[in-house]
Amino acid sequence: MVVKAFNGITADNFPTPSASGEPAQVFYCSDHDAAKQAAQQLIEATGYVPKDCGALSNARYLEAMAMLWLQLAFWEDKGSEWAFKMVEK
Repeated sequence: MVVKAFNGITADNFPTPSASGEPAQVFYCSDHDAAKQAAQQLIEATGYVPKDCGALSNARYLEAMAMLWLQLAFWEDKGSEWAFKMVEK
């Protein structure tokens, strides 16, 4: 079983699971329900909010988000004190 998770959290941000005073989110995906459940529990245990992003095939999109975050944070001087957020209606 494989789960993609935590790739959008940098080492310097990991100990502080918040962004703009709100709990930060961790996006994760997998093809296995039991693995997703374990990932969700781990994410919650570290103080983050888990956001299920579906099948493991979506991992490539999480990689693209991480690359965008790195580009904005370090090469376009946005800094590392921000995060993506999924807003649901």
